[in-house]
Amino acid sequence: MNEDKMNRENGENTQNFHTASNGGWGQEERSQSGYQGGWNQSAQNAGATPSYGQARSAYDTQGIYGGKPRQPRAPKEHRSGGKSRVGRFFKGVGALVLVAAVSVGSTVGYLKWMGYEPSKGTSSSSSGNTTSGTKVIYQPTYSEDSLTSAQIYEENVSSVVAITSQMSNGSGVGTGIIMKEDGYIITNDHVVADALSITVRTYDGTEYQAQVVGTDEKTDIAVIKIDADGLKAATFGDSDQLVVGEPAVVIGNPLGLEFANTMTQGAISSTSRDIQIGNYIMNVIQTDASINPGNSGGPLFNSLGEVVGVVSSKINTSEAVGIGFAIPSNTALKVANDFIEYGAVQDRPMLGVTVEEINSYYGRMQGITAGLRVAEVVEGGAAQLAGIQAGDYIVSFNGEEVSTLSELNYAKDQCQVGDTVEVGLIRGGQEITVDLVLKDANQLDA
Repeated sequence: MNEDKMNRENGENTQNFHTASNGGWGQEERSQSGYQGGWNQSAQNAGATPSYGQARSAYDTQGIYGGKPRQPRAPKEHRSGGKSRVGRFFKGVGALVLVAAVSVGSTVGYLKWMGYEPSKGTSSSSSGNTTSGTKVIYQPTYSEDSLTSAQIYEENVSSVVAITSQMSNGSGVGTGIIMKEDGYIITNDHVVADALSITVRTYDGTEYQAQVVGTDEKTDIAVIKIDADGLKAATFGDSDQLVVGEPAVVIGNPLGLEFANTMTQGAISSTSRDIQIGNYIMNVIQTDASINPGNSGGPLFNSLGEVVGVVSSKINTSEAVGIGFAIPSNTALKVANDFIEYGAVQDRPMLGVTVEEINSYYGRMQGITAGLRVAEVVEGGAAQLAGIQAGDYIVSFNGEEVSTLSELNYAKDQCQVGDTVEVGLIRGGQEITVDLVLKDANQLDA
Protein backbone atom coordinates (compact mmCIF):
# COMPACT_ATOMS: atom_id res chain seq x y z
CA MET A 1 0.00 0.00 0.00
CA ASN A 2 1.18 3.58 -0.53
CA GLU A 3 1.58 5.63 2.60
CA ASP A 4 2.01 9.37 2.88
CA LYS A 5 4.55 11.06 5.03
CA MET A 6 3.96 14.48 6.55
CA ASN A 7 7.02 16.52 7.39
CA ARG A 8 7.35 17.08 11.13
CA GLU A 9 9.32 20.08 12.32
CA ASN A 10 10.18 20.79 15.95
CA GLY A 11 7.89 18.04 17.09
CA GLU A 12 5.01 19.13 14.91
CA ASN A 13 4.12 18.33 11.30
CA THR A 14 4.24 21.48 9.24
CA GLN A 15 4.44 20.37 5.62
CA ASN A 16 2.91 17.62 3.59
CA PHE A 17 5.13 15.31 1.57
CA HIS A 18 3.86 12.47 -0.53
CA THR A 19 6.45 9.77 -0.80
CA ALA A 20 6.07 6.19 -1.92
CA SER A 21 6.30 3.79 1.00
CA ASN A 22 7.50 0.21 1.18
CA GLY A 23 4.24 -1.62 1.55
CA GLY A 24 4.19 -5.37 1.69
CA TRP A 25 7.06 -5.74 4.11
CA GLY A 26 4.91 -6.33 7.12
CA GLN A 27 4.73 -2.71 8.10
CA GLU A 28 1.81 -0.31 8.32
CA GLU A 29 0.53 2.85 9.90
CA ARG A 30 3.22 5.07 8.43
CA SER A 31 2.29 8.71 8.78
CA GLN A 32 3.07 11.71 6.65
CA SER A 33 5.81 12.91 8.94
CA GLY A 34 9.29 13.53 7.62
CA TYR A 35 12.72 13.58 9.12
CA GLN A 36 16.21 14.69 8.34
CA GLY A 37 18.26 11.63 8.48
CA GLY A 38 21.93 11.32 8.53
CA TRP A 39 23.34 9.04 5.94
CA ASN A 40 25.67 11.30 3.98
CA GLN A 41 25.61 11.83 0.29
CA SER A 42 29.31 12.33 -0.16
CA ALA A 43 32.26 14.07 1.40
CA GLN A 44 31.68 17.05 -0.84
CA ASN A 45 28.14 17.42 0.42
CA ALA A 46 29.02 16.67 4.00
CA GLY A 47 27.81 20.00 5.17
CA ALA A 48 24.34 19.61 3.71
CA THR A 49 21.48 17.47 4.80
CA PRO A 50 20.71 14.48 2.60
CA SER A 51 18.84 15.44 -0.49
CA TYR A 52 16.46 12.55 -0.25
CA GLY A 53 15.69 12.89 3.42
CA GLN A 54 12.18 14.14 4.00
CA ALA A 55 12.22 14.66 7.71
CA ARG A 56 10.39 11.89 9.46
CA SER A 57 10.80 12.76 13.08
CA ALA A 58 10.38 15.58 15.46
CA TYR A 59 14.09 16.14 15.88
CA ASP A 60 16.86 16.88 13.44
CA THR A 61 18.56 13.57 13.01
CA GLN A 62 21.45 12.87 10.78
CA GLY A 63 21.74 9.35 9.74
CA ILE A 64 24.97 7.67 9.38
CA TYR A 65 24.05 7.03 5.92
CA GLY A 66 25.98 9.25 3.63
CA GLY A 67 24.43 12.25 2.14
CA LYS A 68 21.88 14.51 3.64
CA PRO A 69 20.26 13.37 6.83
CA ARG A 70 16.98 11.69 6.46
CA GLN A 71 14.65 11.09 9.32
CA PRO A 72 14.02 7.90 11.16
CA ARG A 73 11.37 5.50 11.83
CA ALA A 74 11.20 2.40 14.04
CA PRO A 75 11.17 1.44 17.84
CA LYS A 76 11.18 -1.67 19.88
CA GLU A 77 8.02 -3.36 21.03
CA HIS A 78 6.43 -3.61 24.42
CA ARG A 79 8.36 -0.88 26.17
CA SER A 80 7.29 0.30 29.55
CA GLY A 81 7.27 3.94 30.48
CA GLY A 82 4.31 5.29 28.59
CA LYS A 83 4.00 8.31 26.41
CA SER A 84 4.25 10.76 29.30
CA ARG A 85 7.96 9.97 29.55
CA VAL A 86 8.42 10.02 25.81
CA GLY A 87 9.15 13.51 24.66
CA ARG A 88 10.04 14.89 28.06
CA PHE A 89 13.74 14.25 27.58
CA PHE A 90 14.23 15.84 24.19
CA LYS A 91 12.50 19.07 25.01
CA GLY A 92 15.76 19.99 26.66
CA VAL A 93 18.13 18.10 24.38
CA GLY A 94 17.67 19.53 20.92
CA ALA A 95 18.14 17.54 17.76
CA LEU A 96 18.74 13.87 17.28
CA VAL A 97 20.71 12.77 14.26
CA LEU A 98 20.38 9.46 12.57
CA VAL A 99 23.71 7.95 12.07
CA ALA A 100 22.08 6.41 9.18
CA ALA A 101 19.09 8.62 9.01
CA VAL A 102 17.00 8.43 12.11
CA SER A 103 15.42 11.10 14.20
CA VAL A 104 14.84 10.76 17.87
CA GLY A 105 12.00 12.51 19.55
CA SER A 106 12.51 11.52 23.11
CA THR A 107 14.72 9.49 25.30
CA VAL A 108 13.79 7.65 28.42
CA GLY A 109 16.53 5.37 29.56
CA TYR A 110 17.58 3.29 32.40
CA LEU A 111 21.10 1.98 32.91
CA LYS A 112 21.49 -1.74 32.99
CA TRP A 113 24.58 -2.76 34.90
CA MET A 114 25.85 -6.29 34.82
CA GLY A 115 27.99 -8.06 37.40
CA TYR A 116 31.73 -7.96 37.57
CA GLU A 117 33.52 -11.16 38.50
CA PRO A 118 36.46 -10.68 40.85
CA SER A 119 39.71 -12.45 40.18
CA LYS A 120 42.12 -12.93 43.03
CA GLY A 121 45.84 -12.61 42.94
CA THR A 122 48.53 -12.64 45.58
CA SER A 123 50.06 -9.27 46.29
CA SER A 124 52.49 -7.92 48.83
CA SER A 125 51.27 -4.41 48.20
CA SER A 126 49.15 -2.70 50.80
CA SER A 127 47.10 -0.88 48.13
CA GLY A 128 43.62 -2.07 47.21
CA ASN A 129 41.17 -4.06 49.23
CA THR A 130 42.96 -6.87 51.05
CA THR A 131 41.54 -9.85 52.85
CA SER A 132 43.89 -12.28 54.64
CA GLY A 133 46.82 -10.97 52.63
CA THR A 134 45.04 -11.45 49.29
CA LYS A 135 44.41 -8.44 47.09
CA VAL A 136 41.03 -8.54 45.32
CA ILE A 137 41.22 -7.13 41.81
CA TYR A 138 37.86 -6.34 40.22
CA GLN A 139 37.87 -6.99 36.52
CA PRO A 140 34.95 -6.86 34.05
CA THR A 141 34.00 -10.30 32.80
CA TYR A 142 34.26 -9.17 29.17
CA SER A 143 37.95 -8.26 29.36
CA GLU A 144 39.44 -11.74 29.63
CA ASP A 145 38.98 -12.58 25.93
CA SER A 146 38.73 -9.06 24.57
CA LEU A 147 40.53 -7.99 21.42
CA THR A 148 42.41 -4.80 20.75
CA SER A 149 40.73 -2.21 18.56
CA ALA A 150 43.27 -2.93 15.84
CA GLN A 151 42.40 -6.64 15.95
CA ILE A 152 38.67 -5.91 15.78
CA TYR A 153 39.20 -3.70 12.75
CA GLU A 154 41.47 -6.13 10.92
CA GLU A 155 39.12 -9.06 11.44
CA ASN A 156 35.92 -7.23 10.51
CA VAL A 157 36.54 -4.42 8.03
CA SER A 158 35.99 -6.73 5.05
CA SER A 159 32.50 -7.55 6.42
CA VAL A 160 31.47 -3.90 6.16
CA VAL A 161 30.17 -2.38 2.90
CA ALA A 162 29.33 1.06 1.58
CA ILE A 163 25.78 1.57 0.29
CA THR A 164 24.87 4.30 -2.18
CA SER A 165 21.14 4.83 -2.63
CA GLN A 166 19.83 6.83 -5.55
CA MET A 167 16.68 8.68 -4.58
CA SER A 168 14.25 10.70 -6.66
CA ASN A 169 15.82 13.90 -5.32
CA GLY A 170 19.46 12.94 -4.89
CA SER A 171 21.65 10.21 -3.48
CA GLY A 172 23.12 9.23 -0.15
CA VAL A 173 25.81 6.95 1.21
CA GLY A 174 25.37 4.66 4.17
CA THR A 175 26.90 1.52 5.58
CA GLY A 176 25.91 -2.15 5.65
CA ILE A 177 26.94 -5.38 7.36
CA ILE A 178 27.39 -8.64 5.46
CA MET A 179 25.07 -11.18 7.13
CA LYS A 180 25.61 -14.16 4.88
CA GLU A 181 28.34 -15.24 2.48
CA ASP A 182 25.86 -15.37 -0.40
CA GLY A 183 25.14 -11.64 -0.41
CA TYR A 184 22.57 -10.83 2.27
CA ILE A 185 23.36 -7.46 3.86
CA ILE A 186 21.71 -5.77 6.85
CA THR A 187 21.44 -1.98 7.06
CA ASN A 188 19.03 0.74 8.18
CA ASP A 189 15.57 1.15 6.74
CA HIS A 190 16.20 4.85 6.32
CA VAL A 191 19.27 4.13 4.18
CA VAL A 192 17.48 2.19 1.45
CA ALA A 193 13.75 2.87 1.85
CA ASP A 194 12.27 4.48 -1.27
CA ALA A 195 15.55 4.12 -3.19
CA LEU A 196 15.31 3.94 -6.98
CA SER A 197 18.57 2.01 -7.17
CA ILE A 198 21.10 0.72 -4.65
CA THR A 199 24.83 0.20 -5.23
CA VAL A 200 26.97 -1.77 -2.78
CA ARG A 201 30.75 -1.45 -2.69
CA THR A 202 32.67 -4.12 -0.81
CA TYR A 203 36.00 -3.64 0.94
CA ASP A 204 37.96 -4.81 -2.11
CA GLY A 205 36.32 -2.11 -4.25
CA THR A 206 33.92 -4.37 -6.17
CA GLU A 207 30.54 -2.80 -6.85
CA TYR A 208 27.20 -4.61 -7.06
CA GLN A 209 23.61 -3.63 -7.73
CA ALA A 210 21.41 -4.61 -4.80
CA GLN A 211 17.77 -5.56 -4.45
CA VAL A 212 15.66 -4.86 -1.36
CA VAL A 213 14.57 -7.99 0.50
CA GLY A 214 12.62 -6.12 3.16
CA THR A 215 12.45 -2.81 5.02
CA ASP A 216 10.97 -2.11 8.43
CA GLU A 217 10.37 1.44 9.62
CA LYS A 218 9.41 0.22 13.08
CA THR A 219 12.92 -1.03 13.89
CA ASP A 220 14.81 0.96 11.24
CA ILE A 221 16.17 -2.31 9.87
CA ALA A 222 16.40 -3.39 6.23
CA VAL A 223 17.88 -6.31 4.33
CA ILE A 224 19.27 -6.05 0.80
CA LYS A 225 20.78 -8.73 -1.45
CA ILE A 226 23.64 -8.66 -3.94
CA ASP A 227 24.58 -11.39 -6.43
CA ALA A 228 27.81 -12.55 -4.84
CA ASP A 229 29.33 -15.60 -3.16
CA GLY A 230 32.20 -16.19 -0.77
CA LEU A 231 31.78 -12.91 1.10
CA LYS A 232 33.10 -12.61 4.64
CA ALA A 233 30.08 -12.57 6.93
CA ALA A 234 30.29 -10.75 10.23
CA THR A 235 29.88 -12.58 13.53
CA PHE A 236 26.87 -11.40 15.53
CA GLY A 237 26.89 -11.40 19.32
CA ASP A 238 24.22 -11.37 22.01
CA SER A 239 23.30 -7.74 22.65
CA ASP A 240 21.58 -8.75 25.91
CA GLN A 241 25.01 -9.58 27.37
CA LEU A 242 26.50 -6.11 26.89
CA VAL A 243 28.10 -4.42 29.87
CA VAL A 244 28.03 -0.68 30.50
CA GLY A 245 31.61 0.52 30.14
CA GLU A 246 32.62 -2.23 27.74
CA PRO A 247 34.75 -1.00 24.83
CA ALA A 248 32.84 -0.35 21.62
CA VAL A 249 34.08 -0.04 18.05
CA VAL A 250 32.26 1.39 15.01
CA ILE A 251 33.32 0.86 11.39
CA GLY A 252 31.63 2.72 8.57
CA ASN A 253 31.65 5.50 6.01
CA PRO A 254 31.27 8.80 7.87
CA LEU A 255 30.55 11.70 5.51
CA GLY A 256 30.56 9.40 2.51
CA LEU A 257 32.95 7.34 0.43
CA GLU A 258 35.91 9.66 0.84
CA PHE A 259 36.19 8.43 4.43
CA ALA A 260 35.18 4.83 3.78
CA ASN A 261 36.19 2.13 6.26
CA THR A 262 36.76 4.56 9.10
CA MET A 263 37.00 3.11 12.60
CA THR A 264 35.99 4.98 15.75
CA GLN A 265 35.97 3.68 19.28
CA GLY A 266 34.49 4.41 22.66
CA ALA A 267 32.41 2.55 25.20
CA ILE A 268 28.94 1.21 25.76
CA SER A 269 27.30 4.13 27.56
CA SER A 270 23.99 2.37 28.24
CA THR A 271 22.56 -0.96 27.23
CA SER A 272 18.96 0.29 27.13
CA ARG A 273 17.54 3.63 26.05
CA ASP A 274 13.98 4.25 24.89
CA ILE A 275 13.89 6.87 22.16
CA GLN A 276 11.28 8.00 19.69
CA ILE A 277 12.43 7.65 16.12
CA GLY A 278 9.92 8.90 13.61
CA ASN A 279 6.58 7.34 14.43
CA TYR A 280 7.88 4.68 16.80
CA ILE A 281 9.43 4.30 20.22
CA MET A 282 12.43 2.04 20.03
CA ASN A 283 14.86 0.57 22.54
CA VAL A 284 18.50 1.12 21.60
CA ILE A 285 22.10 0.86 22.80
CA GLN A 286 23.87 4.12 23.63
CA THR A 287 27.56 4.66 22.85
CA ASP A 288 30.05 7.50 22.83
CA ALA A 289 31.97 6.07 19.86
CA SER A 290 31.97 8.77 17.20
CA ILE A 291 29.02 8.45 14.83
CA ASN A 292 28.41 10.68 11.83
CA PRO A 293 26.20 10.85 8.74
CA GLY A 294 27.25 7.92 6.57
CA ASN A 295 27.68 5.51 9.49
CA SER A 296 24.01 4.57 9.34
CA GLY A 297 23.44 0.85 9.00
CA GLY A 298 26.98 -0.02 10.04
CA PRO A 299 28.18 -2.30 12.84
CA LEU A 300 28.73 -1.59 16.51
CA PHE A 301 31.23 -4.15 17.80
CA ASN A 302 31.76 -5.35 21.35
CA SER A 303 35.16 -6.12 22.84
CA LEU A 304 35.12 -9.61 21.29
CA GLY A 305 34.72 -8.25 17.78
CA GLU A 306 31.08 -9.35 17.54
CA VAL A 307 28.35 -7.18 16.02
CA VAL A 308 26.07 -6.21 18.90
CA GLY A 309 24.29 -3.28 17.26
CA VAL A 310 23.36 -1.63 13.97
CA VAL A 311 24.26 2.05 14.09
CA SER A 312 21.21 4.19 13.60
CA SER A 313 21.23 7.71 15.03
CA LYS A 314 22.78 10.30 17.29
CA ILE A 315 21.71 13.43 19.11
CA ASN A 316 22.51 16.42 16.95
CA THR A 317 22.90 19.44 19.17
CA SER A 318 25.77 21.65 20.29
CA GLU A 319 24.88 20.81 23.88
CA ALA A 320 25.47 17.07 23.43
CA VAL A 321 28.70 15.30 22.53
CA GLY A 322 29.17 11.59 21.99
CA ILE A 323 25.58 10.40 22.34
CA GLY A 324 24.92 7.89 19.59
CA PHE A 325 22.52 4.98 19.28
CA ALA A 326 22.50 1.51 17.72
CA ILE A 327 19.72 -1.02 17.27
CA PRO A 328 20.48 -4.12 19.39
CA SER A 329 21.71 -7.06 17.32
CA ASN A 330 19.07 -9.36 18.82
CA THR A 331 16.33 -7.06 17.50
CA ALA A 332 18.01 -6.53 14.14
CA LEU A 333 18.65 -10.21 13.49
CA LYS A 334 15.09 -11.23 14.34
CA VAL A 335 13.71 -8.76 11.80
CA ALA A 336 16.35 -9.58 9.18
CA ASN A 337 15.89 -13.34 9.46
CA ASP A 338 12.11 -12.95 9.20
CA PHE A 339 12.55 -11.01 5.96
CA ILE A 340 14.87 -13.65 4.51
CA GLU A 341 12.72 -16.61 5.54
CA TYR A 342 9.17 -15.27 5.36
CA GLY A 343 9.31 -11.99 3.45
CA ALA A 344 7.71 -10.10 6.34
CA VAL A 345 8.22 -9.54 10.05
CA GLN A 346 6.38 -12.21 11.99
CA ASP A 347 4.21 -12.06 15.12
CA ARG A 348 3.60 -8.32 14.92
CA PRO A 349 0.06 -7.01 15.54
CA MET A 350 -1.27 -4.95 12.67
CA LEU A 351 -4.45 -3.00 12.00
CA GLY A 352 -4.43 -3.18 8.23
CA VAL A 353 -4.74 0.54 7.57
CA THR A 354 -2.76 3.49 6.30
CA VAL A 355 -3.09 6.42 8.69
CA GLU A 356 -2.37 10.09 7.99
CA GLU A 357 -1.28 12.22 10.93
CA ILE A 358 -2.73 15.67 10.24
CA ASN A 359 -1.67 18.47 12.55
CA SER A 360 -3.61 21.65 13.18
CA TYR A 361 -1.40 23.78 10.88
CA TYR A 362 -1.80 21.48 7.89
CA GLY A 363 -5.46 20.98 8.70
CA ARG A 364 -6.12 24.73 8.57
CA MET A 365 -4.16 25.09 5.34
CA GLN A 366 -6.09 22.29 3.66
CA GLY A 367 -9.42 22.90 5.30
CA ILE A 368 -9.60 19.46 6.90
CA THR A 369 -9.88 18.17 10.46
CA ALA A 370 -6.67 17.54 12.36
CA GLY A 371 -6.02 14.11 13.86
CA LEU A 372 -5.31 10.53 12.83
CA ARG A 373 -7.27 10.05 9.63
CA VAL A 374 -7.62 6.62 8.02
CA ALA A 375 -6.45 7.05 4.42
CA GLU A 376 -6.69 3.45 3.24
CA VAL A 377 -8.08 0.16 4.54
CA VAL A 378 -6.56 -3.18 3.54
CA GLU A 379 -9.13 -5.48 1.98
CA GLY A 380 -9.77 -8.43 4.28
CA GLY A 381 -7.61 -6.91 7.01
CA ALA A 382 -8.39 -6.47 10.68
CA ALA A 383 -9.65 -2.90 10.27
CA GLN A 384 -12.03 -3.71 7.43
CA LEU A 385 -13.46 -6.68 9.31
CA ALA A 386 -14.05 -4.39 12.29
CA GLY A 387 -15.94 -1.91 10.11
CA ILE A 388 -13.31 0.86 9.97
CA GLN A 389 -13.62 2.99 6.83
CA ALA A 390 -11.37 5.38 4.94
CA GLY A 391 -12.03 8.89 6.25
CA ASP A 392 -12.57 7.77 9.86
CA TYR A 393 -10.50 9.48 12.56
CA ILE A 394 -8.93 7.23 15.23
CA VAL A 395 -9.18 8.89 18.66
CA SER A 396 -8.57 5.98 21.05
CA PHE A 397 -7.06 2.51 21.04
CA ASN A 398 -7.65 -0.14 23.66
CA GLY A 399 -8.83 2.46 26.17
CA GLU A 400 -5.97 4.92 25.55
CA GLU A 401 -6.53 8.28 23.86
CA VAL A 402 -4.28 8.69 20.82
CA SER A 403 -3.62 11.85 18.83
CA THR A 404 -0.30 11.06 17.12
CA LEU A 405 0.94 8.13 15.11
CA SER A 406 3.64 7.33 17.68
CA GLU A 407 0.98 7.12 20.40
CA LEU A 408 -1.14 4.80 18.25
CA ASN A 409 1.81 2.55 17.46
CA TYR A 410 2.92 2.48 21.08
CA ALA A 411 -0.55 1.45 22.26
CA LYS A 412 -0.78 -1.20 19.54
CA ASP A 413 2.62 -2.63 20.43
CA GLN A 414 1.42 -3.42 23.94
CA CYS A 415 -0.94 -5.98 22.39
CA GLN A 416 -0.48 -9.38 20.77
CA VAL A 417 -1.70 -10.91 17.54
CA GLY A 418 -5.17 -12.26 18.20
CA ASP A 419 -6.07 -9.73 20.89
CA THR A 420 -9.45 -8.01 20.66
CA VAL A 421 -9.20 -4.25 21.22
CA GLU A 422 -11.65 -1.36 21.22
CA VAL A 423 -10.93 1.37 18.68
CA GLY A 424 -12.61 4.74 19.14
CA LEU A 425 -13.49 6.56 15.91
CA ILE A 426 -14.99 9.85 14.75
CA ARG A 427 -17.12 9.33 11.65
CA GLY A 428 -19.18 12.14 10.21
CA GLY A 429 -18.88 14.07 13.46
CA GLN A 430 -20.19 11.14 15.53
CA GLU A 431 -18.06 9.11 17.95
CA ILE A 432 -18.32 5.34 17.62
CA THR A 433 -16.43 2.36 19.01
CA VAL A 434 -15.60 -0.87 17.17
CA ASP A 435 -14.08 -4.16 18.33
CA LEU A 436 -11.02 -5.16 16.30
CA VAL A 437 -9.11 -8.47 16.34
CA LEU A 438 -5.42 -7.80 15.63
CA LYS A 439 -3.79 -9.74 12.80
CA ASP A 440 -0.20 -10.18 11.68
CA ALA A 441 1.32 -9.38 8.29
CA ASN A 442 0.74 -12.87 6.86
CA GLN A 443 -2.93 -12.81 7.81
CA LEU A 444 -3.32 -9.40 6.20
CA ASP A 445 -1.83 -10.72 2.98
CA ALA A 446 -4.03 -13.82 3.01
